Amino acid sequence: TDLEGRFIEQIGVPGAGVGQLREPIGLAFDAQDRLYVGDTWNGRIQVFQINGDGVASTPLLVIAVPGWSANTYFDPFIAVGADGRLWASQGARNTITEWDSNGAITRRIRTEPTLQGPKGVFWAGGALYVVNSGAQEVLRLPAP
Repeated sequence: TDLEGRFIEQIGVPGAGVGQLREPIGLAFDAQDRLYVGDTWNGRIQVFQINGDGVASTPLLVIAVPGWSANTYFDPFIAVGADGRLWASQGARNTITEWDSNGAITRRIRTEPTLQGPKGVFWAGGALYVVNSGAQEVLRLPAP
């Protein structure tokens, strides 16, 4: 909605098909005007192009996320870097997964017992910041 509360645009409808969403949690944007939506219960991140007319209804890319599934109770979060790298938390697995700009997994961060229910993730200044909720702390993980 706009500042007066008028509806502007909707992205996705309930469902499991491409462009549809089930329990969306987490948003991120990149420098190329792409919107990343954490589509939790469908176990994926859908990447939509933002243009002058709004957001395309068909995603540019659909990325499978290991560990996200229906009834995932550790809300997953996502972050994207300026170079197109993408990170997603899998809190129930004490893991953060990293993908390259083409959607290929480049590494899994599993520093147990250090990661305890990772949730919020944010990329800034060449490092990944992680809300490590189980340990009640925020971690700074430098880029490899």
